[in-house]
Amino acid sequence: MATLPNADLSPDKRLSWLVETWHLRNQGALLLDKKQPWDEGDNLHPTAEFMGIGKQSIGIDNELRCPANGALGVFGDVGITNYVGISGIGGDYAANLPISDPWAGFFGYDRKCTVTDVTKGISNTMAVAETSTDNGPWTAGGRPTVRGLDQAGSSYLGERGQFNSGHYSRSYFTWTKHSYTTNILLADGSVRPFADDIDPATFEAMATARTSAATI
Repeated sequence: MATLPNADLSPDKRLSWLVETWHLRNQGALLLDKKQPWDEGDNLHPTAEFMGIGKQSIGIDNELRCPANGALGVFGDVGITNYVGISGIGGDYAANLPISDPWAGFFGYDRKCTVTDVTKGISNTMAVAETSTDNGPWTAGGRPTVRGLDQAGSSYLGERGQFNSGHYSRSYFTWTKHSYTTNILLADGSVRPFADDIDPATFEAMATARTSAATI
């Protein structure tokens, strides 16, 4: 789920899916109050208990920042992340859609997506994308850690796209032309670079869980 379940808090106040998966990358015990908002009390100063070391601050998590992005930001003691879950099509509202909705993506606030829900195949479904736009704290629910494609917004990829990056290739012949690529984590666990000239319709199809594979 895009956020830790908490009926008493709005999604943007809940702790994020990156909090829920922290233990998959680390061997310590994360010390956060899962009943409280991400931006209150000790949650603004995240710590973890590590065997043989004791408590350590883990607010700045460099694994959650893209090395090609020089932007830094801190909210309390919580650093930003460049990696956001893909919730489908419909901008920030997409995370509210039921999994049965054809525009629903891999992540949702109050829904779980299983392998059987991804009817077009996990290798054709985006789970996480990097972005340099509107970056926020990695512990926060809402837009900092999950978002959908906004069809009325800017281009999806590219220098100023919704899912932009600092990765680009320069022409060795003119030294002026360049194209941007964005790293995407697919639901099958693979990471692939997407060029900024990808067909928008293809990108939209890969942002949903249930779109027919025939449209890709």
